[in-house]
Amino acid sequence: MVKNAYEACLGDDDVYPQWIGGGILPKGAVLLAGGETKTGKTWLNLEICDALVSGGGRCLFQDVRYPVLDKARVLSIDGELGSYGFRKRLRMRYRANGLSGPEEFLYVPKGTYKPFKVDQPNGWYYIRDMVKATKADVVIIDPASYFISTGANEVVRDFYTNLGRIQAELNPDLSFVVIHHFNKPLRGSEAAMDDKLSVYRFRDGSNWPGDADSVMTMHKTDSNAPGVRWNIHMRLTLRHDESPDDFKVCVNHDWTLTRCRGSSQRAKEIIEAIG
Repeated sequence: MVKNAYEACLGDDDVYPQWIGGGILPKGAVLLAGGETKTGKTWLNLEICDALVSGGGRCLFQDVRYPVLDKARVLSIDGELGSYGFRKRLRMRYRANGLSGPEEFLYVPKGTYKPFKVDQPNGWYYIRDMVKATKADVVIIDPASYFISTGANEVVRDFYTNLGRIQAELNPDLSFVVIHHFNKPLRGSEAAMDDKLSVYRFRDGSNWPGDADSVMTMHKTDSNAPGVRWNIHMRLTLRHDESPDDFKVCVNHDWTLTRCRGSSQRAKEIIEAIG
């Protein structure tokens, strides 16, 4: 309904509906996340799933800036890992740590469904039917390159358009997390790609981040900290909130992801604790 803009501004402040606060995953939105190969995208997938199915009181990366505001049922559609590979990672994350996998986390591994391309006229029906059957609130597509015909701009636009059709048909609050790879660096292009977290490093460059509501880019570095396998440098580019400064996440020995605490942050916590 069209309203007078000035009168609309006088109304009560609206709280933007979000699955994960801080602008990370608004309801009815698309979060695009990615990085180089072997950065930790699969573990990011599991960390997001864990946070969403756990509901209130949980924060993504155990970072209070990104609280889970509403519990969600999550469906992960994998185009890269078959049943064995996905089960192996689930065992590493859950059973090896004496945990049981969350019931509201559902997954469809590669090889258990007929291949389809979301950008094609009937391709999006497959995801729609999966969502309808599972009653999912959030769908993770990992990785995007397995579900599109080419990386051409119009194909990427069709991909996003068809995700919107699924939302319009089933649930306007349905959200998608799309995981995509970065390009392999071209020989001699290191200087041009000096920014390891640029949104233009996705395969096919500017085609992907343009239609996403939030973008999370990742870059892997080594860590000498005890109990930490490696660090992931993170950048969030947000449409519905202020984009924070870049930060680091630790991939811990138990395959959980938590925000790395710098010395200045730790000092501030100690000062606050002693009053």
